[in-house]
Amino acid sequence: MRAADFALFDTNTIHGYNPQYRDTGANGRFDAFDMHAVHPRPVQFHNELVPGTVLLDHQGHIVPQNNYGPRLLTIATQIDQDLLNGHGPYTLANANARLLHHYPLMNFQTVTTYIQNQLITAGGAPSTVFVDPAGNDVDERLGGYFSVINWNPVNICRAPSDNHRSNYPGNGADNVVAMKLLTDQLNAGITLDASYAGFLQANIANLLANIDTFIAACNASLANTPVGFYKFNWGNVLAPVF
Repeated sequence: MRAADFALFDTNTIHGYNPQYRDTGANGRFDAFDMHAVHPRPVQFHNELVPGTVLLDHQGHIVPQNNYGPRLLTIATQIDQDLLNGHGPYTLANANARLLHHYPLMNFQTVTTYIQNQLITAGGAPSTVFVDPAGNDVDERLGGYFSVINWNPVNICRAPSDNHRSNYPGNGADNVVAMKLLTDQLNAGITLDASYAGFLQANIANLLANIDTFIAACNASLANTPVGFYKFNWGNVLAPVF
């Protein structure tokens, strides 16, 4: 769950454009992002104390960015080239059309609908946050769109940092959290999205084995918000090392 070496698509406040994930004091673990005092944009993740400790939590990935990030870059590069070479103009709608053309089973339409309805229409984000034809490279042009996938809350737990967990999970999958989510019936209020739960159940022995299936499951979850940012008593998971 530590910061990954994969540096692209790293707009880690992107879901703060969704009003359901803003820090309003009303949504428990979903009170995730503080907003700028003047401009309608998220500025930081709202850290909270890890239950039972004096530690602040962070956005901890369950399946690590280093694992699926290169696949996202491959997909983004293909779409970028399409839009630059005959399938433009360079817009969110056309990016969506090319994603559906090349990857009809990976639920990118759900991502696009979420961006349009929750982040742009409801959240006030400019469309260029997600698709920017004026960008200098693929990350600038499509980084916002793919950051929505990279930082999907369904794959994120409010967790202590790795150095308080004996450097676990590092750049590996967080099987401890995955098993907790699947098996612990004491976590009141934590309901797994069905698509993501199905992925965890089918792949718990090796969460890094089926990357396209993982991406497709995460994408599908964006039809059901708010989900993710799991928060529970870490004393029942892995005792922090102080």
